[in-house]
Amino acid sequence: MSDLPPEPTPWQSVGLWQFIGASDADVGTGKVGHLHHVVDEDPSLIDVLDLPPGGSATRADVGSPWNTSV
Repeated sequence: MSDLPPEPTPWQSVGLWQFIGASDADVGTGKVGHLHHVVDEDPSLIDVLDLPPGGSATRADVGSPWNTSV
């Protein structure tokens, strides 16, 4: 077993982000847009913008603290 992190997917290697809502996580509801539009909608996302490729952040609901996993 290697101690190296898993290979990033192509979208991670170019700095793209994926945002999934808790109630509408569906391929048909996905959207593409600039990161600043998402941050405009929820400024608390600034707290998790330093996640490494493959990292994730979740929270119980809007306004709750972010829980990160790397």
